[in-house]
Amino acid sequence: MRVPSSLALLLLLAGCGSSEETVVSAPPASNPVVAEEPSPTAQPQTAAAAEEAAAETFDSYSAGEYGDSWDTWTKKAKEVVPRDYYVGLHAACVPIAEGVPFEIKSVKLAEDKATAKVRASRTLPVLNITHLDSYTFVYEDGAWKWMPEDDFFADYRKGLTLEQLAARRKKEGSCS
Repeated sequence: MRVPSSLALLLLLAGCGSSEETVVSAPPASNPVVAEEPSPTAQPQTAAAAEEAAAETFDSYSAGEYGDSWDTWTKKAKEVVPRDYYVGLHAACVPIAEGVPFEIKSVKLAEDKATAKVRASRTLPVLNITHLDSYTFVYEDGAWKWMPEDDFFADYRKGLTLEQLAARRKKEGSCS
C-alpha cells in the first residue's frame, strides 16, 4: 500500500505505521509557485493611488526638491539620468517655473492596471501661459513611478556635461 508522503510521515511519527512497506517520497524538485502577498506598504493599483503618486512627483519638482522628485522615477528612467546629474543640473539652472504648482486634471488607468496616464497643467505667470501635458506612470515594485516620455531624455543622451547643459538651458531662457 502506498501512503501519501505527508500522511506516511504523520503515521510514522505517531507510531501508527502499517505492517506494509511505507514509501515516503521527497517533495518535488521544482519549487511550487507561491502567490506573493503584496507588501503592506505597496500602493494599490488604482487611479486614486496613481494620482497620489503623480501629486507627490509634481509637488516635489515644483518645490525645487529635485532629488525627491527623481526618487519617484522608474528604474529605466533612473538608468538614463543619474540622480546627482539631475539634481546638479537644477541647482545650476533653476527652472523658471520653480514654485509653480501642477494641477492634475485627470487620471486614466489602463485596463491592465499597470499604467496610468495623468494629465496635468501649470500656469506660468511669467510667460502668461498655461501648459497642459500628459504624463505616464507605471506600476513598478508595488508603487506608481513616473516614466518620462522618450523626448524628455533627448538632452541627457547628448553626452553633455552638467555645466554644458546648464549653460545651454540658460542661453535658451529656461532658467531663472
